[in-house]
Amino acid sequence: MNKDESLQLFSNKAFNEDHPPDEDYLKLSESVVEYTGGLPLALEVLGSFLCGRSKAEWMDALDRLKQIPDNDILQGSEAIQAIVMEDDRYGELEVEVHPEAFSKMSNIRLFFFSIFGTETEMLDCLSLRSWFILPSGLKSLSGALKVVRWPLFPLEALPLETPLHKIVAIEMHKSKIKQLWNDKQFMKNLKFMDLRNSPNFTETPDFSRVPNLEHLRLSECKSLVKVHPSLGQLKELVEVYLDGCKNLEILPEKFETDSLIKLDLSRCGKVAVLPEFGEGMKKLSYLDVSNTAIRRLPISLGSLTGLGYLDLRCCKILNLDEFLKTHITRQIAGLNVTSLTELYLEWCGINDGSIPDDFHSLSSLIVLDLSGNDFVYLPTGCFSGLSRLVFLSLDFCTMLKSLPRLPPRLIRLNASNCDSMEPLSSDGQLWNLVASLDHECRGRTKYVIPYDEEEEPGIYMFNLFECVAPRDFYAIIPGCKMPSWFQNKEDYPLSEKKGEYEYVIKVDIPPRCFDSKWCGIVVCFFISGCGDMVIDWSSKAAEDDDDYIHNLGRHSIFVFNYPMANQCIMVLELNEETCWQHLRAHDSNSLHIKLSTYVGEMEIKGSGWRVICKEDIQEWCNLRDSDQLTRPQLAAPDDELKLSWRMLRKFIMKL
Repeated sequence: MNKDESLQLFSNKAFNEDHPPDEDYLKLSESVVEYTGGLPLALEVLGSFLCGRSKAEWMDALDRLKQIPDNDILQGSEAIQAIVMEDDRYGELEVEVHPEAFSKMSNIRLFFFSIFGTETEMLDCLSLRSWFILPSGLKSLSGALKVVRWPLFPLEALPLETPLHKIVAIEMHKSKIKQLWNDKQFMKNLKFMDLRNSPNFTETPDFSRVPNLEHLRLSECKSLVKVHPSLGQLKELVEVYLDGCKNLEILPEKFETDSLIKLDLSRCGKVAVLPEFGEGMKKLSYLDVSNTAIRRLPISLGSLTGLGYLDLRCCKILNLDEFLKTHITRQIAGLNVTSLTELYLEWCGINDGSIPDDFHSLSSLIVLDLSGNDFVYLPTGCFSGLSRLVFLSLDFCTMLKSLPRLPPRLIRLNASNCDSMEPLSSDGQLWNLVASLDHECRGRTKYVIPYDEEEEPGIYMFNLFECVAPRDFYAIIPGCKMPSWFQNKEDYPLSEKKGEYEYVIKVDIPPRCFDSKWCGIVVCFFISGCGDMVIDWSSKAAEDDDDYIHNLGRHSIFVFNYPMANQCIMVLELNEETCWQHLRAHDSNSLHIKLSTYVGEMEIKGSGWRVICKEDIQEWCNLRDSDQLTRPQLAAPDDELKLSWRMLRKFIMKL
């Protein structure tokens, strides 16, 4: 631009007029134009910065501008390699940009525009505007460009005439983008593409133009209808996020990308056909097709021998019973069950006859969620062989009449809102419940959470795992009164505050328990109402001790929105840390246990407890059943069991 055009552009930004308002501002403005060399972007940024400021502030800014040696601004357009702009005002700053503002920046490699604050705040705020306003479009970008991070990008396309062969990453979520490249552009270096929440993006381009793409994130692109079939042929693809694309209908017919690890199609309500999978896809470990219109599972699902996570929530799969009974239990063209650790089958319409007599071939399962299904009875031993199962959910199975035998290592059972379930009231039912569990194995298991950058939790989640107390077991099940099996009962708390109850139980440890290999106390709370509940337990050996011992004895549980009356049954392990060392120190046979409950809007109407040991359980088994085949199967004593933050969030926190 010539001098007059540069002055006019600067004046538009600095004074909202075509020229300066007086002679003093004219001289100051001419100095700015001179020192910037007429570079459009510099004129617009400086004009926006100086708008509304005093002449003294202008002179101070010019003094600082003059300190830049060798007139670098004049020559600097070719030297600029990055533009970084971070805004803590959520997009309030606006700069109107000339279409040729970046034309002279031939060596620029990085556009990085960022909003301070959480991603949720950014994506949810519909009033956000882009920093750079481009009323006349954008003529060109640098061919040296490698990274573009431009949320809220205001145009429908990048400059299509610019050769973007060096670009590595494009991150433009919540943009107006419709087209990223054309048939003339070949971006062999592009590895990362993120267009999440872009409402105008209706169809993906031909991915053969980006042969080395690894990460594709198109979550919540509400207008996206079609994904180009070439996506399924990319050889370097690692993850694909299409979750929340509610109008997506057309996917590649087949994925043959051996590098793919994660595929998320959740909440794509119009996707009715799951693509076939190539035989070489051994690395795919995560598949989420929950809340889709998919009705059949492809036979090629069996080729996914590395699959660890499978989510079919709210999918009415027509061949699900065949999948469960044939593909899994007989392993005919089915899953490599040694890898599957999480299986989510909530609200899938599963009824009697669809559940196999046993899931023993799914022996690696850690999480099994069958909530909201229509079965009336579950085969008695269907879970017994799941020696690694830790989390089991049967919530809202309103037709289920009774519980089957529980898996031996279980630490969490959710069976709330099972309207038809017979409450655990008889002695035999309670003995069967505690006898199903291998308490010794549960105590020996070490639970670890491998670090995962994508799953990295906040401080609260770290505190949550400290509360999981994996040696203890708890269940939420229907119940309207305290079972007589609990020899000790308390109708009211010993102390009460608003929303808080505190019970102090004096437990006399029977002599037989001191020499037992395992001893515990079974506690039952009868609860009603709707809300959250947290229970902590701690212990001490003498009433006059100042403090209770928490350590490994702390046990917190979370109960969310259960409107029916329920029983909360806990099996708390009495071990060296929580019991025996304290009893020895005080030469005592009595343990004081404090149960602190924080219940919100819920109400605790009573509690009961009973001390049991390994010999008690064995005696019950001997009296009730001499057939060795029907006795509980003990779990293998694994050294450690890997949990994920995803498991804790989904199962314990119900997020």
